[in-house]
Amino acid sequence: MKYIKIFSIALFLALSVVNAVDISLTFVRNAFENNQNVAIDTVTGKFYSHQYSSSSYIRVYNTASDFANNAYSTVNLSSASIYNNYFAVENGKVFGRRDSSTSAIASWDANTGALLATNTLNNMVGNNGGTGGFSWGGYSSVNWFNDGGKLYVLGKTTADSSNYQWRITQVNQNLQETATQVFDAAGTLGYAFVINGKLFTATNYSQNSINKVYDLATGTMSSVSYNILTGGSSFYWRDASYDAINDTVYFYNNSDNSFYKVANASVVFNAPSTVPEPQTLFLLGLVIVSSVLFKNKGYFLCKKDVLQ
Repeated sequence: MKYIKIFSIALFLALSVVNAVDISLTFVRNAFENNQNVAIDTVTGKFYSHQYSSSSYIRVYNTASDFANNAYSTVNLSSASIYNNYFAVENGKVFGRRDSSTSAIASWDANTGALLATNTLNNMVGNNGGTGGFSWGGYSSVNWFNDGGKLYVLGKTTADSSNYQWRITQVNQNLQETATQVFDAAGTLGYAFVINGKLFTATNYSQNSINKVYDLATGTMSSVSYNILTGGSSFYWRDASYDAINDTVYFYNNSDNSFYKVANASVVFNAPSTVPEPQTLFLLGLVIVSSVLFKNKGYFLCKKDVLQ
């Protein structure tokens, strides 16, 4: 019995160990201007960027290749600016933080820059300097993420630096809250991104280790260890964005003012899609049709053969 207990404890400890995974990022390009970021429209496939903070314009890249080559056009935003690094674009609409001190949000027409709608999120603070957002401070509250067409906003529930939780709210394209969850990250967050319903986070902006993942479907937090490597030794991660079309995560490192990416992100970060791929659905349909034909026709053919 004693040995069984020892074995059980050893097995538990072994299963509890989080194995570190090293991920070598691919250099995309220099950002040319400090404090840049990127968002991808999963409907049109276009890339967008703006410069933190209080940006009154967006840059539009028609393809991933255009983004890599810094070939863009500029659209000026009307009536308000984007006060954050993390923003989102979906179906020709730009989504971002609307002011510098509250949880106000807004949407703009990505083609004309016209202001479309505004709203203020419930129970999310808009404080700056790290008390309301990521550990690097600044205007890092009210952070937008686009996960394959699903829009999320992440922020803190209170500006109390010693007693707070994180809130992630799903928002539709009309800026209405459709779902919200509160979780305890056991401390600060430095940067984040969402892949297939999983929120990946790091404790600090200057570390290259992604160490927590929050499952939006189950509401559970797990420890992970993904070391994102650039070949350099200085990290200041101020933006991360998931391209669901090409299954790629883009990172912006403010230390060397460069964009990086990791391809096959859902595989690399073990975040498979819960929605079957079209080819999978097609094969499943063939199986169902075949089984029906076998039941309705094949069975009687076999029965006839037996009778003979």
